[in-house]
This record gives sequence, C-alpha cells and structure tokens, in this order.
Amino acid sequence: MNESITYSLVENLKNQNIILRDAKDEMMSYVGEYTDNKLSKKIMASRHNDMEDIDLYYNTKLDDILNLDFLGKMKDVKVSSECILKHMENDDKILLLVDFDVDGVTSGALGKLMFNNVLEYDNVEVIVNKKTNGYGINDKLVDEAIELHKSFDFKLIITADHGSNNRDGINRLINSLNIDVIVTDHHLIEPSKSPQNVVGFVNPQRDDCDMSNKISGATVLYFLLTYAFLYKNRNKVIPNDTLNTLYYYLTYVGMTIISDMMDMRNYINRKIVIKALAILNSKRIKHNPFWTTVMHHIGNSYFVDETTLSFNLNPKLNTPGRIKNPRLSYETMVANTEGECEMFFQELDALNDKRKDMQVKAVKAKAELEYKNELLYIGLSKEANNIQGILANKKMFDDKFRAAIIFAPTKDKNIIAGSGRLNDEHANLKEMIDIISKDVNYIINHGGHAGAIGIQIRQDENNLEDLFNRLSKEMDKTDIVKDEIYFVDEIIYSNKKLITSLYDVKECGPYGHNYPKPTFVSDFVIKSFRVFKKPNGTYLSMDVKLSVNSNFSVNAFYTLKAFEQDEILNNLYEGKNIRLIYTIDINTFKDINKTSLNVIKVIIL
Repeated sequence: MNESITYSLVENLKNQNIILRDAKDEMMSYVGEYTDNKLSKKIMASRHNDMEDIDLYYNTKLDDILNLDFLGKMKDVKVSSECILKHMENDDKILLLVDFDVDGVTSGALGKLMFNNVLEYDNVEVIVNKKTNGYGINDKLVDEAIELHKSFDFKLIITADHGSNNRDGINRLINSLNIDVIVTDHHLIEPSKSPQNVVGFVNPQRDDCDMSNKISGATVLYFLLTYAFLYKNRNKVIPNDTLNTLYYYLTYVGMTIISDMMDMRNYINRKIVIKALAILNSKRIKHNPFWTTVMHHIGNSYFVDETTLSFNLNPKLNTPGRIKNPRLSYETMVANTEGECEMFFQELDALNDKRKDMQVKAVKAKAELEYKNELLYIGLSKEANNIQGILANKKMFDDKFRAAIIFAPTKDKNIIAGSGRLNDEHANLKEMIDIISKDVNYIINHGGHAGAIGIQIRQDENNLEDLFNRLSKEMDKTDIVKDEIYFVDEIIYSNKKLITSLYDVKECGPYGHNYPKPTFVSDFVIKSFRVFKKPNGTYLSMDVKLSVNSNFSVNAFYTLKAFEQDEILNNLYEGKNIRLIYTIDINTFKDINKTSLNVIKVIIL
C-alpha cells in the first residue's frame, strides 16, 4: 500500500472516529533499545506515559521485587511482620477478615495457604464478609468476629482488601477483644475514617508509602506475608521447594490483578501476571488442587492467558459473593483434594448458570424507575438484585451510555443498593459521587474506583432523580463526549501483515486495564456468516477475507448491540464489503494456534 493511499485511508477513518494511535518519537526510540520490531515498539510506546515505566518493566526481575529492601518500601510492613511473627512464636490464633469480592476472597485463601505452606503455621482461621452485610468492617462482620472469638480465641486480626475507612468497626474489635489488628488494603483512604490504634496500616495509598499504589488487595497481603517469611529467615538458607511454593502463590495474586482491573502498565503487576501465566501454562501446579481443577476445566488443552482468567474463571469466583455465600469461592481455593475441589467447582458452575439466568430475566424486565440523557442512565429494577454491576455494564454497552448505575431493593425497604460503571478516561465516577455525597444526606455508603462504584441510598423516587440530576451536572464538567472514538494500533491490509501481527500481540502481552490489547482496522469481504440469537444477546459469526480473490479467511465474532442490530443484519450478505475494528485472539489447542478476530465495531461500507 503506497503512502498516498495510506494517507487517504487514515483521513477516511477519522471521519468514522477511528484514530491511528500515536506514539511519541522519543518513546519509540527508547523502546527500540529493547526490541527491533516496529509494531511491538509502537504498542509499548503508545501505552506508556514515560520512559521510567518502560525501563522498570524491562530491567526489573521478580527477585528485585520479592526481597526485604523492596517490600520494606510499604509503610508499616516491618512492624506488622514483627507482630505476626511474635504471635506465631506464642502459638496464638490468628484471624483473617476479608472482603467478599474476588480480590478479597482470594486474599483469604492466599493468606491461609501462605500461613500453612510458607510460614508453616496452621493456627489460622478466615471470615469472609457477605455482601448482605455491607462493605468494609461493618457491624455484622464485627459481631461475627466477636462471636467466633468465644470458640477460637484469636489474638491477632489481619484484614485484607478492606478496612481503610472503617475506624469505628476496628476500634470496636480492639476494645471488645483486647487484640492486635493489622489492616491490609489498597483502596483510597478517607483520613477521618482511617484506622487508629492498629499495629500496622499497610496500604500503598498512604501518602508516606514509597511503593506503587496501583496494586491489588491480594498483592498487598502477599507482599506482607512474603516480607514476614523473608524477615524470619533472613539468616538462613531457604530451601528451593519453599521458594517455589512462594512463587506458585503468585498465580492467586495474578488472578486478582486481572479481576480487580489493576493498571497493567505498572511493572509490578506485569511481572506478577507474566509469572502467574507462565506457571499455569507450565502445568507445574499439580500440588495445588484448585489450580489443577481449574486447568482441567478451562486450560487442559488451551493456552491460558489473561483473557481466559478474566472471562472463564473470575466470574465464577465472583458469583457466590453476589447471590449466595462468598465462602464457597474461598473453600474452592483452599480445598485439600482434587475431588473436594471438583465438587465445589461444580457448585460454582451451577451458581454461575443461575446468575446468567437472573441476568437474562433482569434484562427483559421493565425498570420501575429510570432517568436518562445522552450520557447517563440511572434505573431501579427489582429483578437486578446482586447483579447490578453486570446490568450497568450491559446498559452502557447496548445503549451507548457513558455511565450507568443500576439500583435494586434490599432487605431494608428504606434502602436501595446500586452498582455503577463508567467508560471514559476523562472522568472518575468515584470522585464525582464523592462530591455529590458532601451535599446530600441520602447517600448512606459508597466506594469503588474510577470506573466502578458501589452505592447505597435511601429509598425515595426524589432521591434517585436528584442523584441523576447532580451526576449529570458533574459529568458535564468533564471532557466526556457522546460519540465513541476508536483508537487503533495498525491498519492491516494484507494476509502477511495479519499473520505477523499475531506474534507481536503475544510478545507485548499481557494486557489489561490501562494497557489495552492491540486494536486493528481492516476492510474485509464477507465470505459467509451466521447469526445466533440467545436469551442474553445476539451474536454474529463471520468468515471474512481481506480481498475478493484471497484464499485466506479468518473467523470474526461480534456481539451485536441492541441499537445497531437492524442496520447491520439488514445489510449483511456474502461478498459484502465491511470495515471491522478488532483485536486478534490466539487460542492454542494441542500446540496448534487458532486465530480469530474479536470484533469491537462493524461498519457497513
């Protein structure tokens, strides 16, 4: 393709809001010190903000992270480790108090396994919070811990993935039980609610912490317990088997980095996820019933990557926390035998199917209340309970909203609980709700991240409408635009380019939040197509080729959005020219690579 044609095509793409991703020359040059491949350089350079990130990624080894000097950058990690080791020497009982989502439940399993198999200490129990109790160290969770103390006389509590804004609940535990508490978390901190009187507050969000604040809650707990282990054995030769076990547990940490949408530009996260995937695909997990079972179900023949975990495993582990008891996920991860784990995993599958049925029913149900404009949707649906976040995502996806919050009734008739999602890099949903909460008294609880929040408000139609109006005004203050802009890494116009790009995609992985998979745009000819209509959506499968005379075709898969179905389906026929924006998926089955296109946008030409 000559330069004039390329320029013409780029200009034509701009008219369809398709922008060729730009990489600064100095960043390209810097990445060039590590790779000669042009596309690989562009992928890396366009996703990083500065050269230091790239340098840290390429020049840091896991051993540089998992050592006392580096881990000591976390504030309170040393004093917390000394406290843990003191209680272990006294053979005191230790309680882990963890949150109910994937990050929290996995933290509980990870903590239990590391105490047992790395620190070689068995006197540990775990309590998993329930969504019905509310977020954080709430009154019901405190009551449960106090009740357990009667039979399990623990002297130390370690929290995981929550506790940063639960001063009252933590003080009640300390005062009622006269115990030590260590808080480990990674969420934003509200100073007026941060813990007091604790032995240690290990959270990378602290202003006086010198470690990256972009790590998951399970990462924080893993780092703390790794520090405690290394500190305990600082003058000893550590057996290789123990070190290997320490590395094996990075599989749990990597899973939470993906599930909790941690920044994948961050070199710590990238190194951990790469190691986790390498361990899983090497099949060196036979000592672990959980991962052996998981690989049997989702990775027995296929190469396991971040997408596999994100879509095939994490939703299963998250489902019990939504619709039943999250302890099921915990028990699955700490199962002693493969048979026991298989039994739990089948129950996870059944619950996940139930969650999907609930989702289909909720999508079909008419909302009791809804408010919407060009950018924002807020609705109340009695069928949405425990799957509000999934429905909010679907509402954005199907109807082109930039943000959506779905509420559902709770057991308390005076309170409705919602989950919100926002899809725009120019705004922060958590910060906008923070601002609103200072001016109203109907928001009871809220928390989350830039793109996802949980929120509880007092039940009143006026409150819902007022929240909609206020959030609309906050969104108007940002640079959010209605029209979707698609950034692509490369224009692919030949079979050779399509095939060689496969290897560049694999070389630059893993991908995730803030480090998106490479996106391409091509003009294709439809060789054949099929439409699948299922209860939860309409799917389009196409065999496409890059020119009429080409003998090479590839499968392209697309989930049709509600607002575009008629236009696309009425204009599909064999031989039709279409423009696709897509990512390339590579599945390895019995050592054979199978390529497919995961389509982001279909444009009828």
